[in-house]
Amino acid sequence: MGITYFIDMNHRNYGYATEAIILFTKYFLNKYDVSKLIATIRTENVASCKAIEKAGYELKETKMYKDINDNLEQQYNFYFFNKSMI
Repeated sequence: MGITYFIDMNHRNYGYATEAIILFTKYFLNKYDVSKLIATIRTENVASCKAIEKAGYELKETKMYKDINDNLEQQYNFYFFNKSMI
């Protein structure tokens, strides 16, 4: 399962991404029998890193990784959110 979001340039910096992440996280953890969510974000995507951290996710690791749509390995941050954090 993955989520992707795009915020129009004219609507950035209003907290919409953080709000969406929080709502999705709560919904998913309440609806499905999972105890942890993992977010992978390219380190160069500073805005998304800030949004996920504001939503309560904790940075666990930064490493080279080849995601499904990547041609080559790139540097990613790996964030975790445990159900106990709600």
